[in-house]
Amino acid sequence: MAYRVDRLDSQKFENVADELRERMRTLKTIASIPYRKQNDGDYQIPTMELKPGLEKPEASGFALHVQAE
Repeated sequence: MAYRVDRLDSQKFENVADELRERMRTLKTIASIPYRKQNDGDYQIPTMELKPGLEKPEASGFALHVQAE
């Protein structure tokens, strides 16, 4: 994900573009992100909020939805 790319200078844009190209080249060989399953008991139905106590203390945003290892 790249945010506000319209505000990047040419060097920063090139860095982001290089990272995206590398990501696309390695999609088939890198491990997928272990997101929690929607209907596997981690979320309250019907609000789809993560159940209390399942989050890591330091986690926020999308990191809340990654399954603990």
